[in-house]
Amino acid sequence: MDRAWYWKAGLILAVAVSSIWALVPSVTYFRPAARSGNDSTVFEKRGPKWAPAKHLNLGLDLQGGIHLVMDVEVDRAVREKAVRRAEEIAAEMDRKGIKGVDVKGDRKRGSSP
Repeated sequence: MDRAWYWKAGLILAVAVSSIWALVPSVTYFRPAARSGNDSTVFEKRGPKWAPAKHLNLGLDLQGGIHLVMDVEVDRAVREKAVRRAEEIAAEMDRKGIKGVDVKGDRKRGSSP
C-alpha cells in the first residue's frame, strides 16, 4: 500500500492548523465588543495567550470604505469634443486640398490650447 498520502494529508493538516493559529488574533481583534471598539488594550486582554501577538491590518476598503464621487463636466467635455472634431475636419480638408474654409472649435472658458 502506498504511504505517500500520509505525508500529503499530514502536510495539509499542518498548513490548516498553522493557518487557524495565525488567524486567531485577527478573529478575536475584529470581533465586535460592546462599547470597546477595536482598541489594542482590549485586544491584549481578550486575545488568547497562546496565539500570535499580531493581527491582520485591514485595508481602507474593509475598514469602512471610502466615499468617492466622480463627476463629469459635461459642458467642458462637449466643448473639447467639438474642438477635436473641428481639428479633424480641418485636417481632412487640408489633406483633400480644399481651400478657403476656416474650421474652428470653441476654446473658451479656460480650456487648454
